[in-house]
Amino acid sequence: MTRSQQDAREVQDPALEDAGAGPGPAGGRSRLALGLVALLAVLPYLNSFPNTFVFDDKIAIVENRLIRSLRNIPTLLATGYWSQSRSGRSNLYRPLATISYSLNYALGGLHPFGYHLANVLIHLGVSLLLYRLALRLFRSQEGALLAAALFAVHPLHTEAVTGIVGRAELLAAVFFLLAWWWYMDAGERPRYTLPSLGALALALLSKENALTLPGVLILYEIYVAKGRDSEGAPALSAPACRVRDADGCPAQAGGDPRPWNPGVVWRYAAYVGVLIGYFTVRVAVFGGMGLPLPVFLDNPLAHVGPIPRVLTALEVAGRYLLLMLWPGRLSPDYSYNQIPVVYSPWSPGVVLAGLAWGGLIGLACWSYRGKRRAFLCVGFTLVTFSTTSNVLVPIGTMMGERLFYLPSAGLCLLAGVAWQHLLEWRRNTRSFKPVRRVCLTLLALMVTLLAARTMLRNLDWRDHAILFERAVEVAPNSAKVRFNLGGAYLQKERYDDAMRELQASLAIYPSAFPHRNLGTLYLRKNESQMAMAEYRKALELDPRDGEAYNNLGYVLLSQGSIQEAIEALETAVVLEPTLADAHYTLGRALAEQERWPEAIAAYHEARRLKPDFMEAAYALGLALEASGEYRAAAEAFEEALRLKPGLKMAHRRLAALYRERLGDPTKAKEHSRQAGEGRER
Repeated sequence: MTRSQQDAREVQDPALEDAGAGPGPAGGRSRLALGLVALLAVLPYLNSFPNTFVFDDKIAIVENRLIRSLRNIPTLLATGYWSQSRSGRSNLYRPLATISYSLNYALGGLHPFGYHLANVLIHLGVSLLLYRLALRLFRSQEGALLAAALFAVHPLHTEAVTGIVGRAELLAAVFFLLAWWWYMDAGERPRYTLPSLGALALALLSKENALTLPGVLILYEIYVAKGRDSEGAPALSAPACRVRDADGCPAQAGGDPRPWNPGVVWRYAAYVGVLIGYFTVRVAVFGGMGLPLPVFLDNPLAHVGPIPRVLTALEVAGRYLLLMLWPGRLSPDYSYNQIPVVYSPWSPGVVLAGLAWGGLIGLACWSYRGKRRAFLCVGFTLVTFSTTSNVLVPIGTMMGERLFYLPSAGLCLLAGVAWQHLLEWRRNTRSFKPVRRVCLTLLALMVTLLAARTMLRNLDWRDHAILFERAVEVAPNSAKVRFNLGGAYLQKERYDDAMRELQASLAIYPSAFPHRNLGTLYLRKNESQMAMAEYRKALELDPRDGEAYNNLGYVLLSQGSIQEAIEALETAVVLEPTLADAHYTLGRALAEQERWPEAIAAYHEARRLKPDFMEAAYALGLALEASGEYRAAAEAFEEALRLKPGLKMAHRRLAALYRERLGDPTKAKEHSRQAGEGRER
């Protein structure tokens, strides 16, 4: 068949009408659809731009010193995702996400706007790619538009888009879809193989769930191997000779329709090679393939047998489907004990989830005998969700809305396919146009309501306290939600509210974190004995809690128990070597015993870890002055002034140093004046 004959056949094929095939208005309709998808992906998130850093944003970005210089990019490539945190989480390798934070920092420091803007732009890219993929796969412009519109505005995605650390999900998704797109191109044009493999590598460097791509490619090959469906519509871009319509969508003209033909198998081998390379890098970075056992508080499923783990994971999977249908109650955390472990297969949640997922799988199996469109959509969701569902292996959390970002794309595609099926079914009936008009109105209303819910949900992420005030309404039995809300109230000096939430957290699950915060609460209320008791309770529950040792050392130091304080603080810096406050407090304790070289070393380490640590700079100056290093002491005091201009006590020390030790009366007079002493003494 010649190219002109094929083009003519495509134009005459009624299955292509919605795809916008042919010249003229088709390209315009496609550009209009792309513009509408772009609008829907961006507009609902505009009110997220004023939001601050909340929840894990503080750990991954605010407290991460490595992102503050682009010179650290080689280090980021050889570092775990949470390596700079004190959260205990490790062996997650997502260097592309942390490098993107570093680029944000280079452009705008720690101003949240740029980070939110980047997330929204990546989400925009994912939404546009999903539209183009849906159009290319199913050749229905209305179906593709519906799928992309639902994905763009769905409130379940707010944790991934509005929560800045959700960027790992966004980056993995955009490169995942690009890899799939170029895989389809590579069947006709082998030069696209390398970009596809590169996109897979970038997706893997963004988040681990990208390793499911080969499974999706196998599903795709099974889908296109169907050949021409019963209506004669051409199958899509199997590795064969193809032509493209005016909208750029490929149509298969022939070739080997088997999903396991030798050419395809060799292409799979290349993708497997990328996976092997990725795992090799992981082993080099972490020294092995093993993952640490998740903390019970985060994911109790890692601490139960396989049967209750799978049953509970099935119930959780049902909750994701419910949130796709009714995203009215959303939370950033569902950890212990918001979703109790299930031990019976007859639990209502398990039964309902089994029926829902069973229905989807049944639909996919039914579709396999026909056009296989639902088979591909449901299969995409199942494959991409497999690594984060806790069914195969337990992950770091029991449930997280962000984890369904990429899998939800399959369900959005399924909605587009359902609309396409309705169009094909009712096309030749007399009532087609009125029914279509009513359905389009209802769909537009649904998309509008979802967008409005997304905008409202963005407001919950304004700051830490608001986020967890909303979360406690949805997940009141989560110990972490209660603990985080208590910590937020503590920062706002709402001590009674903080006490209530921290005690509620302890009632759900006794852990070190609430006790540590209760200790800080009592300390701020000048109840040192109560504070010390809480810190000791924290250490009973977690003897490796370096921050609790630091806080205990601080209380002991304030009470004059210098040697006990030093012992606690030395333990703190061993357990938490990146905790600048512990090094600083240790320096203070050592200075009390006039152990100046050790105190100076502790202050230097505190400043290395936290360059803007003004108190450490000033204390360093005092220690250097006491040890006779007057010039170095003056430099330390000057640094303290740089960090906090107008610091009178630094001016006073400098005035005395320049007058009595360094022989510079001019500087002594100037610092004396700025110290407010009125005259040089």
